Amino acid sequence: MESHDAMTASFVHLSRAAAFADVEDFDEARKELKSAREKGGASPRVWNETGEIYEGMERRREARLCYEKSILLDKDYAKPYGGLGNLLTKEGKPDLARQYYRQAADISPRSSERQFALAESLLADGDTDGARIAVQRAVRGIRRDDTSQINQAKDSAAAAEFFLSTGHADMAEEEYAFALEGDPQNVHYYNQLGMAFRRQKKYPEAVNNYKKALQVAPNDVVIYYNMALAMAAMGDFAAAAALRNSLMINSNFKDGEVLLRKIEKEIAKRSGNGNGGGNGKH
Repeated sequence: MESHDAMTASFVHLSRAAAFADVEDFDEARKELKSAREKGGASPRVWNETGEIYEGMERRREARLCYEKSILLDKDYAKPYGGLGNLLTKEGKPDLARQYYRQAADISPRSSERQFALAESLLADGDTDGARIAVQRAVRGIRRDDTSQINQAKDSAAAAEFFLSTGHADMAEEEYAFALEGDPQNVHYYNQLGMAFRRQKKYPEAVNNYKKALQVAPNDVVIYYNMALAMAAMGDFAAAAALRNSLMINSNFKDGEVLLRKIEKEIAKRSGNGNGGGNGKH
């Protein structure tokens, strides 16, 4: 009970410290952090959370010392390894950061957060194969033994979302293609695959993908809109027809209406009927 009361008091001080740090009252935050350590200094969690608050205050030296103390108290506690990895990444030391991310992932292999952190570090180093493995572990989580086709599709889509968010559209493209093999009626996967194509400037592939999506969901105005974006990017003004179709389905589709006006203006300009074009006699 004494131990429990001490820990409760520590976390109250940590909560207060975080609140002071949020409003940038760092002097008061430090006082609360000191009190938290005095009451719960035997807890690796207290040291880790103290480190996190110091990191948020941009006090990296103090944060590093707290993470190291947390590890000293419990070498099998994964969080401070990830904290040190984040600090080293900010300091431009990716190789050393990767070692800590890997240790965190090894200690807690089912933690999606740690596997994604490791994957991002590996991608930065150009190790795409290692990153794929880490992402696969991250997206499977506790469902690693579930091999149903739908869940495999969900795993691929989750992996694709990660690759797309980290700027690796080519890898996202592959994963969305796998997702659609397992769930060919999922319009969201088509939509995101189209985005992956567009980010790589693969506009014809994007248009073909959106056409497939419309076979599944012929009244989806968002698909028409995204297809129009891809068409316009490659100079195909059939984009206007796609947007007109979307407005026939939903006359209140404001985004489609705005884009249609822009495209019609560009068509008029290129045909010599826009401002400054032609003499009106043709």
